[in-house]
Amino acid sequence: MRQLALMLLLILHCSCSQGVDLEQLATPIAQLKSLAQDPVITQSLLEYRQQSLDLKELLELDQQWSSHPQLADDLLDPQVQRLFKEKLSVNPPLFVELILMGDQGQTLGGIPITSDY
Repeated sequence: MRQLALMLLLILHCSCSQGVDLEQLATPIAQLKSLAQDPVITQSLLEYRQQSLDLKELLELDQQWSSHPQLADDLLDPQVQRLFKEKLSVNPPLFVELILMGDQGQTLGGIPITSDY
């Protein structure tokens, strides 16, 4: 749920700075809440929590990610990627970017692919 809170804060910050009425955010916020409870997302987070990377390993992965962008396909959860692509393919799209991050800041899924891990 912490990830959802961060996403909501980002949406609110971006929207408020652009003068968007907060009532207009009801649908995007509901969509994010639903997405946060999707079994694909919850399973990915459960699997992630079973891993334990130290800072050195995270920095090495980040360096590899930055040096070899094709590595993203190996590190990102393919089911999360499919779900995010599906969510972004609606017309008109409700979101332009979706990112699922672990509590250590690593990217577990994201469309479009981020520049760092």
